[in-house]
Amino acid sequence: MSEDYDDDEFLNDEEFSDEELVRSYRIVDVDGFCKMTRQLVATDLRGTLDSTELSDKELDEFITVKQVEDMVRELQSSVDNDSEDDDLYLNMLSYEALCDMIMNQIYGSALSKLAAEGYLEQAWDDKLNDMVFWVKDPEPKKD
Repeated sequence: MSEDYDDDEFLNDEEFSDEELVRSYRIVDVDGFCKMTRQLVATDLRGTLDSTELSDKELDEFITVKQVEDMVRELQSSVDNDSEDDDLYLNMLSYEALCDMIMNQIYGSALSKLAAEGYLEQAWDDKLNDMVFWVKDPEPKKD
């Protein structure tokens, strides 16, 4: 993946035919695939802020390889493949969904860490049925 990767163009309908989007690909090295995909998403999220990749230990603070593997296994069940083996298969649409799931996990973990460190406030929003975050109000100045 090149440095100037553009997420908007990743699964552009003009680049892949419908057949290519749903063709299943076998994952031969699940651990390596999960590590590489996790790093790819993290690097894309970081953009050009820093050219140094996060270490596996640093990434584990946001999402573990096991969590990524669980996501792959969840998406695997929605991929139609005719194989009777125990290997995992994904198609391009499922891979895009996997990247979105990893991104959301990293964002959520980062926001939770910032809240735990006191930089953000957080609360559960019943209407949204989701956690919400906001910037903590600065302490009022005492005269």
